[in-house]
Amino acid sequence: MYEARVYVEKLKQVHPLTAYEIGKLSGVPRSKVYEVVDNLRRKQTIVQIEDHPKKYLPVDPEEVFSNIKKSFITSVNFVRDELDHLEKGEAIDYVFNIFGKETIIDRAREMVRSAKSSILIAVDHDMLKALEADLKKAEQRGLELYIVFYGDKKRR
Repeated sequence: MYEARVYVEKLKQVHPLTAYEIGKLSGVPRSKVYEVVDNLRRKQTIVQIEDHPKKYLPVDPEEVFSNIKKSFITSVNFVRDELDHLEKGEAIDYVFNIFGKETIIDRAREMVRSAKSSILIAVDHDMLKALEADLKKAEQRGLELYIVFYGDKKRR
């Protein structure tokens, strides 16, 4: 968060600033600002243009975003290549800790849509209603559905 605050503050300024001045303007604590400025310099989002005292200017945001995108794509491609060389291991059962009703519904939808042979699900009325269309499609794909319903039976 501090890096973003420093970078945005540097974009607002038209002249070079020292780390101390950047810290004062951005509200980043003095104890952190020098470390933050060094990190941004290493990440090539700001450049040092003077030595005594050290003063900094921001790199153009389009160049920064382009570099971030290139780095991300390179990392994704590396991981993808490494995954291609991995041997398939034993299937692992996962436990998910998910918070928030919408997040839970979204994850349940993803799981229903990606199921291959069967679905065992325990739902209340609201969750069943939210997943109804996806469960029908799963059934049409030939999946076996096992639904444990809990809650008020009379609710419609």
